[in-house]
Amino acid sequence: GQSGKGFAIEVDEGALRDELGAAGVIQDVTYRDTRNENLAEALARAQFRQKFRDIYFLQQAVYNAAYFTKAACWSYEKERRLVLNDAPNLLQVDGASLLSIPRDCVSAVILGPNTDADTQLKLRSYAEKIGCEVYECRIGRNSITPYFLASDGSTRVFLDGAISQPENTCELCNEPLEGGSRCSWCRIQEHDRDIALASNSWRSLAAVGLLKKYIDSMDAIGKK
Repeated sequence: GQSGKGFAIEVDEGALRDELGAAGVIQDVTYRDTRNENLAEALARAQFRQKFRDIYFLQQAVYNAAYFTKAACWSYEKERRLVLNDAPNLLQVDGASLLSIPRDCVSAVILGPNTDADTQLKLRSYAEKIGCEVYECRIGRNSITPYFLASDGSTRVFLDGAISQPENTCELCNEPLEGGSRCSWCRIQEHDRDIALASNSWRSLAAVGLLKKYIDSMDAIGKK
């Protein structure tokens, strides 16, 4: 979720496909705000030519439009979706229908950056029991793109649809880097802090007790 308190389960898609067979379809969601002209053409062919293959193609087009198409405003999700065509053994938990899958279909557990300690402990214990990896999502200081820490403390990134090792990381904080041995934050030295302090003109106001009054007066300008 947006608060980062949840977790995600990484699934071995090949193993899950083998397990589900024809009962499930896995593919990327398409995002669009206009109607799919191919759907209208498929309908016209099926109606007027009435060939078996035209009806088949129409059925496939309707299926994809219904289950694998969303409005473009959701495109940031980059969703890959599983649709069950036959699911007689779903678990019912608190009004939600859940699909039970074999342990060997689970390849990793991904913890959110704000997942509470109790949930982390339970998930790490579960991951150890089934023999899968645990990745902890981190929000870095140098980029808005999250990265991950593996169980051994090494860094991972999400690249080309998979979690993998980055080409370079900061030698102190382990954040992914495009180049160099240390990130911009870890390169800061004591003299850099001294320069920043000396160049901050607000310190002179704070020294004579006028900083709060100045800020309050500036805030008041925008309220008039």
